[in-house]
Amino acid sequence: MNYVLAKWIVVSPTGSVAVNEELRQLTLLSYPVIAIPSLLMMMLIFYYLRRTISSLSGLALDDVLASRGLEDEKHE
Repeated sequence: MNYVLAKWIVVSPTGSVAVNEELRQLTLLSYPVIAIPSLLMMMLIFYYLRRTISSLSGLALDDVLASRGLEDEKHE
Protein backbone atom coordinates (compact mmCIF):
# COMPACT_ATOMS: atom_id res chain seq x y z
CA MET A 1 0.00 0.00 0.00
CA ASN A 2 2.79 2.40 0.85
CA TYR A 3 4.53 1.73 -2.48
CA VAL A 4 1.36 2.40 -4.46
CA LEU A 5 0.67 5.55 -2.46
CA ALA A 6 4.26 6.77 -2.96
CA LYS A 7 4.16 6.11 -6.72
CA TRP A 8 0.89 8.04 -6.91
CA ILE A 9 1.99 11.07 -4.83
CA VAL A 10 5.76 11.45 -5.36
CA VAL A 11 6.17 12.41 -9.01
CA SER A 12 8.81 15.19 -8.86
CA PRO A 13 12.45 14.50 -9.65
CA THR A 14 14.73 13.62 -6.75
CA GLY A 15 16.50 16.62 -5.20
CA SER A 16 13.84 19.16 -6.11
CA VAL A 17 12.02 21.29 -3.56
CA ALA A 18 8.67 19.78 -4.57
CA VAL A 19 9.75 16.35 -3.30
CA ASN A 20 9.69 17.60 0.30
CA GLU A 21 6.09 18.77 -0.08
CA GLU A 22 5.12 15.47 -1.70
CA LEU A 23 6.79 13.49 1.10
CA ARG A 24 4.88 15.57 3.64
CA GLN A 25 1.66 14.75 1.85
CA LEU A 26 2.66 11.06 1.68
CA THR A 27 3.27 10.97 5.43
CA LEU A 28 -0.01 12.76 6.10
CA LEU A 29 -2.01 10.35 3.94
CA SER A 30 -0.26 7.19 5.09
CA TYR A 31 -2.18 7.09 8.39
CA PRO A 32 -5.73 7.17 7.03
CA VAL A 33 -4.89 5.13 3.91
CA ILE A 34 -2.66 2.45 5.49
CA ALA A 35 -2.77 2.46 9.29
CA ILE A 36 -6.52 2.71 9.89
CA PRO A 37 -7.54 -0.02 7.40
CA SER A 38 -4.76 -2.27 8.74
CA LEU A 39 -6.00 -1.73 12.29
CA LEU A 40 -9.59 -2.51 11.31
CA MET A 41 -8.54 -5.66 9.46
CA MET A 42 -6.49 -6.83 12.45
CA MET A 43 -9.44 -6.27 14.77
CA LEU A 44 -11.73 -8.27 12.46
CA ILE A 45 -9.18 -11.08 12.21
CA PHE A 46 -8.84 -11.30 16.00
CA TYR A 47 -12.64 -11.26 16.39
CA TYR A 48 -13.03 -14.06 13.85
CA LEU A 49 -10.22 -16.05 15.50
CA ARG A 50 -11.75 -15.64 18.97
CA ARG A 51 -15.20 -16.62 17.72
CA THR A 52 -13.85 -19.66 15.86
CA ILE A 53 -11.79 -20.89 18.81
CA SER A 54 -14.74 -20.47 21.15
CA SER A 55 -17.12 -22.32 18.83
CA LEU A 56 -14.69 -25.19 18.14
CA SER A 57 -13.64 -25.68 21.76
CA GLY A 58 -16.98 -24.89 23.40
CA LEU A 59 -15.17 -22.71 25.92
CA ALA A 60 -15.60 -19.05 26.72
CA LEU A 61 -12.72 -16.71 25.94
CA ASP A 62 -11.81 -16.43 29.63
CA ASP A 63 -11.56 -20.21 29.88
CA VAL A 64 -9.34 -20.43 26.80
CA LEU A 65 -6.99 -17.69 27.99
CA ALA A 66 -6.91 -18.74 31.65
CA SER A 67 -6.14 -22.43 31.16
CA ARG A 68 -3.00 -22.23 33.29
CA GLY A 69 -4.93 -20.68 36.15
CA LEU A 70 -7.44 -23.55 36.05
CA GLU A 71 -4.65 -26.11 36.33
CA ASP A 72 -3.22 -24.30 39.36
CA GLU A 73 -6.65 -24.39 41.06
CA LYS A 74 -6.94 -28.16 40.48
CA HIS A 75 -3.64 -28.84 42.27
CA GLU A 76 -4.57 -26.87 45.37
